[in-house]
Amino acid sequence: MTGPRKTRRPAAVLAAAWFAAACLALAACVPTTPSEESTMTDEPATSAPGADLRVSLRPDGETVDAEYRLVCVDGVPADGTDHPNPEAACAFLSGTGQRVLTAVPAKNRMCTQQYGGPQVAVVEGTLDGRRVLKTFSLRDGCQISEWRASEALIGPGSAGGV
Repeated sequence: MTGPRKTRRPAAVLAAAWFAAACLALAACVPTTPSEESTMTDEPATSAPGADLRVSLRPDGETVDAEYRLVCVDGVPADGTDHPNPEAACAFLSGTGQRVLTAVPAKNRMCTQQYGGPQVAVVEGTLDGRRVLKTFSLRDGCQISEWRASEALIGPGSAGGV
């Protein structure tokens, strides 16, 4: 009689587990479905290309403390703008802003568990002829990162520098 036979099954199971974990991590980075945080539709809006946005700031997360209108045409502020820094905000929209405002995060994305405060900013209106609705908050690392990337449009998140 021979002794117990050694197999490589544990190594194959471990490799399969690593592969599954890598697939799940990649899936967390891919936008899947629309969320309440960001919406951009293909439906034509009433305004022409450019931006006509309303920015609402809610320091406590509920009550609107400040509200601004930003109108940009060809990347520069236009009539009707009362945003406190319209040049920087229009430049942001001409650069990375459209991606930030229209990206739909995956529901299962992984974010650091940190809290930056109760502040909320809501941006709604039209951007290049499409309706936009984006809610910014400081509830986790992903949201804090989006807020920081959008400070030219929505301002700093808190007095603490978030």
